[in-house]
Amino acid sequence: MISGDENAIGEGAKRGFDLFNGKAGCAQCHSEWNFTDNGFHDVGLVDSDRGRGERLPLEAMQFAFKTPTLRNVDRRAPYMHEGNEQTLGEVIDFTTGWRRPQKEPLAGNGSVTPHRAKRNGLAWLPEYVNQRRQAG
Repeated sequence: MISGDENAIGEGAKRGFDLFNGKAGCAQCHSEWNFTDNGFHDVGLVDSDRGRGERLPLEAMQFAFKTPTLRNVDRRAPYMHEGNEQTLGEVIDFTTGWRRPQKEPLAGNGSVTPHRAKRNGLAWLPEYVNQRRQAG
């Protein structure tokens, strides 16, 4: 529902919104008005880039990267800090899959399937985020 209009977004987008805020847990980091907590998090990327850990020798900052905003996310490919993911579908595959051995899946601790997340998340992200921008 956007500005009280139940028909502002489709059913798939509504399911994506529920996943985003519920089981998938996306809103834990992609929060607030601009869809970011402006924090740094280890998302389990498999590479040698230590992220914020290069500058801050704290365990919590090792492999941590800043949470990007989701504003206009459908217009800003490629994704992730090094541009490794070319589509939003690839990002969803990444967040619902396993990465480094010590990291669990970001989305729902493995309880959200990539197919379900893609089908509903891709319906929701561009539609909701861009309409919210236009309304706000």
